[in-house]
Amino acid sequence: MKIIIPGNPIAKSRPRFTRQGHVYNNQRKIMNDIAFLMRSQWKFKEPYSIPLTLRITFFMPVPARFKDKLHGLPHISRPDIDNLEKICLDCLVKAGNIIKDDRFISELHAIKLYDSHPRTEIEITPF
Repeated sequence: MKIIIPGNPIAKSRPRFTRQGHVYNNQRKIMNDIAFLMRSQWKFKEPYSIPLTLRITFFMPVPARFKDKLHGLPHISRPDIDNLEKICLDCLVKAGNIIKDDRFISELHAIKLYDSHPRTEIEITPF
């Protein structure tokens, strides 16, 4: 099953703290929107609770000064790939009907590429 999230891939930000020391998530709305997109593309009723393989491809926007010269080449600047993965995994669980818990992910492949149409593609297959 493949899920496509249009738009620039978003990285998970660091946790923020109030003056009293409480942690809050300043990306809650973004994560809810991504989870809603994922949920709307998912065709199954029950969430996966078996070992899974995830292949995540982050298509990053090409800077205007390079036009199509970088299309398909690896993206080597920020955001970091691990922070991009974190938000995808959190949203897959938050969506509720896709993955019961991220502990079921046994194998994970991720790549960042330049593309003129920024998006995130997540392919989920049983391990």
